[in-house]
Amino acid sequence: MNIASPILPGSSRLIEGLSHEQGRQVLDLMTCHRVGRGETLIAAGEVPERLDIVLHGRFALAPASGTAAAMLDSEGLIEVGAFLSGRPARHTVTALRDSAVMRLERAALDQLANTCPQTFAALIRRLMREVHEPAAPARDLPAEGNRRIVTIVQGGGDAVPPGFWPAMRQALELAGAKVVDAADLRRKFGPEPIDAARLLETLNRMAVESGPLVCLADPALTPWTECAIRQADEVVIVVRGTAPASGLGDVERCLLDLHAVAQRRLVRVHDRRVPVTTGTADWLVRIDCGMSHHVALQDDADFHSLARFLTHRAIGFVAGGGGALGAAHVGVFRAFSEAGVNFDIFGGTSVGAAMLAGFCRLEDAERLDLGAHRIFVKSKSFKRFSVPKYGLLDHRNFDRALQREYGADTLIEDCWRPFFAVASNLSTKAPEIIRRGVMWQAVRASSAIPGMLPPFYTADGMMLVDGGIMQNVPLEAMRGLKSGPNVLVHFNTAEARRYPVNYDALPGRGRLLAGLVNPFARLPRAPSATAVLWRSLLAHQKADLGLSAGDLALCPPRAPGAGVFDFSKHRQVYLASHAWASAEIAARGRTGDRPLSTVLAAARIGQ
Repeated sequence: MNIASPILPGSSRLIEGLSHEQGRQVLDLMTCHRVGRGETLIAAGEVPERLDIVLHGRFALAPASGTAAAMLDSEGLIEVGAFLSGRPARHTVTALRDSAVMRLERAALDQLANTCPQTFAALIRRLMREVHEPAAPARDLPAEGNRRIVTIVQGGGDAVPPGFWPAMRQALELAGAKVVDAADLRRKFGPEPIDAARLLETLNRMAVESGPLVCLADPALTPWTECAIRQADEVVIVVRGTAPASGLGDVERCLLDLHAVAQRRLVRVHDRRVPVTTGTADWLVRIDCGMSHHVALQDDADFHSLARFLTHRAIGFVAGGGGALGAAHVGVFRAFSEAGVNFDIFGGTSVGAAMLAGFCRLEDAERLDLGAHRIFVKSKSFKRFSVPKYGLLDHRNFDRALQREYGADTLIEDCWRPFFAVASNLSTKAPEIIRRGVMWQAVRASSAIPGMLPPFYTADGMMLVDGGIMQNVPLEAMRGLKSGPNVLVHFNTAEARRYPVNYDALPGRGRLLAGLVNPFARLPRAPSATAVLWRSLLAHQKADLGLSAGDLALCPPRAPGAGVFDFSKHRQVYLASHAWASAEIAARGRTGDRPLSTVLAAARIGQ
């Protein structure tokens, strides 16, 4: 859609370095065009016949190679090199919101060359600088925390309690977000109906100028609600009670039409906080969402946690695999809890998943240590052997212990805090990030050590084994779900090491059996089968974990006498890691350690 007169705000980057008169000559040849959400400006491979500069809004740049998309917003110049050279565009450029661009057609550029050659030359020099030294390079979409628009709407049939909205607003503002609702707009624009184009421009510019912008929609599908949904990069659906059996409401249909699953976030509102609720799966059938949360009205803790997610400051706990060493996760968690850190999301591999599955259900360290005792010591889950056809261990015994601890029917999505477990999918040869479904089955799949336990087979025929094979420290999986600081606990023992073992002295079956039954026999010293298996699982792990500035990696030292498969030492490992982590937090705090400071700063939001 062409808008008659050019708009100067937002075009300064194009005419940067030109004189006032030259800038006016260029702008007089340009027109302003509105671009609807989802509209493609140019496809990769096309030769552009116009130059567009983003006036307001947001555009995705998807390369023809199929790699991750990038983003342009206000004053971004689109495919300058292709426009100047006449070569095919490298990206497909699509509007992510209702947006507007300033446009210079090639015919207008030719006219400028004929009528104002000096201005033409100045403009070409400016554009060539943009090609070789772009002032604002495209940013990766997942890492983009500011300039976002988030819209919060009400879904379902039951009204959300009125107290939710002011509490949510306060938490968001304390986290640094700009929050607007219909009343704010009336105060800004007056009682008259707001021009749609002016409202779109206002929202887009507020997102650029104020950082994250959160729009609180009306309960019904009013013009304001529809506009806020169309402009959103992410939509949060707040619901109350059980999922209704009736059809979708107008607001729900609108957001489903415009937003992909990954752009939707479900929030269930409850009166009180409980370890495990029910009915979340029914809501996700009604409105499938990339992530779900639970918020209790009893205090502001859950509001601050949700606000951290929406402003890209959520605090994650990432737990690596490590057999019996996994009890160290409990000690580290306790140390950070005592330092005032409340984690917003948990994700782990193997024993890391087993430990964090308790924390997402609000268990404290002591209770979780008792749970580890019940699973691994009292139930003898890793000591009851079987006929070695499917695995060395009796998996049924392990399964029953997990069901008793986590509940036979407890679903991940019903646990109070978000959680995921990582398994290795041997069917697809890729990591399997398990975020929904029965909790104990997720832990079982993530812990299926090849050879020791049979794989876990899903209903659709996937073969899942221990996640340590492919992603023993699932930081990448955590980053795929949220932005913000993380605490990682790992046991990277795969450093280079020599083993002074005389291979020729290793006994065969007969001598080995005789040596095992004879207490006076002396067998050669060599790593056990489980020790070899442990190092095999970590053989491909990279020493570089790919940490960012906000990632705090901790590798607790082994407690004396603790082995990878000696679960009877779980409490000793837990207490030793708690003491070590407490001292580590204190020492890093004194030196101003940046990763720790980032975690603590996020934890202090709202305090």
